[in-house]
Amino acid sequence: MKYYEMHDEVYKGLRQRGMVTWDGQVDVESIYEHHINLELNKNISKYFPKAKGKSALDLGTGSGTAALFLARKGFSATGYDISSEAIQLAKENA
Repeated sequence: MKYYEMHDEVYKGLRQRGMVTWDGQVDVESIYEHHINLELNKNISKYFPKAKGKSALDLGTGSGTAALFLARKGFSATGYDISSEAIQLAKENA
């Protein structure tokens, strides 16, 4: 089994169980309070006081946690992942 195929199986299972993130959160709104996003939020306004018109690229986006957060902050955010199941989950979360 290839690395990304394992991830496809994990994300497929998460979706089937109603989970919205790799670490098992079940509420889409909880994505915005995820520890990754809390860390991003600490300095985002310092480095990007105006997010409008800025782009963000989230490589290995998984369930879209950071990309969705950045989009909500005003960035034009794009997430990429090798797992098609992860991308599907990110789209559902959006």
